[in-house]
Amino acid sequence: MLKRAVSEDPGSAEAHNYYGFVLGHTGFLAEAIEQFHAALKLNPNYPEALYNLGTALSLDRQHTAAVQALEEAVAMRPDFAEAQLELGEALGRKGDVSGAVAALQKAIVLRPGMVAAYNQLGLLYTQRGDTQQALAAFRRAVAADPNSAESHSNLGVTLHQSGRLEEAITEFRRAVEHAPKFVQALRNLAQAMRDKGEFGAAIGYYRRVIELEPNSGAAHADLGFTLKRNDQLGESLRELAVAVKLSPEVARVHFQYAEALAQAGTLDEALEQYRQAARLNPRDAEFHLKYGVALSRTSQTEAVNELRRAIELDPNNPNAFSAIGAVLRRTGDVAGARAAFQRSRELSEMSDHHSQAVLHTNKGIEYLKKSDVAGATQALKLAVAAEPDFADANHYLGIALSASGKLAEASQAFRAAIVVRPSDPEFHFNYGVALEREGSWSGAAREFRTVLELRPDHPEARCFLADALRRSGDPAGAEAELVKAKPPCSLRSAR
Repeated sequence: MLKRAVSEDPGSAEAHNYYGFVLGHTGFLAEAIEQFHAALKLNPNYPEALYNLGTALSLDRQHTAAVQALEEAVAMRPDFAEAQLELGEALGRKGDVSGAVAALQKAIVLRPGMVAAYNQLGLLYTQRGDTQQALAAFRRAVAADPNSAESHSNLGVTLHQSGRLEEAITEFRRAVEHAPKFVQALRNLAQAMRDKGEFGAAIGYYRRVIELEPNSGAAHADLGFTLKRNDQLGESLRELAVAVKLSPEVARVHFQYAEALAQAGTLDEALEQYRQAARLNPRDAEFHLKYGVALSRTSQTEAVNELRRAIELDPNNPNAFSAIGAVLRRTGDVAGARAAFQRSRELSEMSDHHSQAVLHTNKGIEYLKKSDVAGATQALKLAVAAEPDFADANHYLGIALSASGKLAEASQAFRAAIVVRPSDPEFHFNYGVALEREGSWSGAAREFRTVLELRPDHPEARCFLADALRRSGDPAGAEAELVKAKPPCSLRSAR
């Protein structure tokens, strides 16, 4: 009927636009794009057609053309929230994360309850590694629509990645309550329960995933892996055998099956599965390590080659050096074995030091959350003593020392963090705040400028820069930064 309407009235831009809309939603993107172009030829000032064209082009992976169409749409209709949302998504697909964030923030200003914009913004922050901003965006998505299973699931994923497992499980459960057949939320909940060590509950959720997606090799592999962890080896082998049949191209599935076969003592079959995993993903050091260990039963020469490959891919793995040392000793290469074992011991010590540094750093962060600056300082100094070049430990130590007024020590800690990780905007931002406390306004301005070079849409850096410039005697520079600030600086942030 719509096609007939277009043929009967080919001069109607609205008919072409609506027909294209229907074609796009039924998967006929090329035909839809033709109809939107026809609509715009008849009416170049048609923002809805530009919006639909941009959406279709983005789905068709023509990202540059999509951005152009969507920018024209929002130029014609500045209050077009949906076009701003789609522009943000298109810019994100194109790789322009800063532009995408700016477009999504405009969409939210136009429509504060736009859940999709909050979710997309959270995903972009996650992509950039800005966990706190991602959490804030997903929390706003949940607040805007408490029944949004997608929002709860996204928030849960970010909480899980932040080590807040119980909070993540709560969000995944809410997602599943609102959408019992939401497969990704079920997978996320199952993985979280597995990480918590509640294997029985995880197995139940993975079985629900398989009920919904019985032909998913990944789902059978996840279930098989969890059954193995729960000491149900026979059932694990059956699930993993199914997974390999369904997903023969997935290296990790072959590897998990190999691990279960090796545990069951079926070593020849395990060897073949390790071989398949290493062949399918030749860049995975773990696959080559386990394949090399398995090969050492039958061919020392091939085992050494595989283990050397593992070391090339991961030269800091003590287990790989220990394994090759054992094989070299069996072949009579005493000197080679001795050197390998020595390197294994050195790397193990380094790994232990790093683990201690991470442990003390996490304790320090918890103390900072409780405003216990003394406890944080003590823990973080232990972290730096364990691993002097650990960037995160030095960064948080700088924050703790600055809060306690030990400004010279704080600056030293921040500089140590920045030397290791110079591209982290938060390191520069917090160092700038510490320099402000010292009264070093020019130094603070330098750090805030660096933040904006690394992350132009940082929510506070421009206002802090304006304040630092004003206090350092550059009122014109301060005014220029205040004009650029979006949203405008508050009295509190500009101080």
